[in-house]
Amino acid sequence: MKKITGRLIFGAVMLAAVFFMSAFLFPAGVQAIEVDDYEELKAILKDPTSSSVMTITITENMEITDQIIVVPNITTLTIDGSKPDGSTYTLDGGGTKSFLKVGSIDLTLQNITIKNCYGDDGTVIYADKPNTQITLTNSV
Repeated sequence: MKKITGRLIFGAVMLAAVFFMSAFLFPAGVQAIEVDDYEELKAILKDPTSSSVMTITITENMEITDQIIVVPNITTLTIDGSKPDGSTYTLDGGGTKSFLKVGSIDLTLQNITIKNCYGDDGTVIYADKPNTQITLTNSV
């Protein structure tokens, strides 16, 4: 009985160690999504069950219909608007809408054009926390 109990305890400890280490080696919550509609983009960024680390690839030009308030559980967000021909997709605020309101986030906009944004909370992006980092790469 002691040998079996010892082996069970050893097995349980090893299993727990594997799960603990896998959390560091393979972080949960990394999500890559393709979006071709502004309402879909808005739903993803407002969803409290969204992953904390996201890469969203825009696959169509879009009209900004209203500002998206990004949920606080998203801490790292990349929005990529690369077209297959090397040009960029465009998000257009029509002169009356701002794009994003973010809190504490590491936000990267790459290969995307965002234009004609204006709203009560700024123009393209309104950051309401001091530790927000925004990186623009090949974007206007």
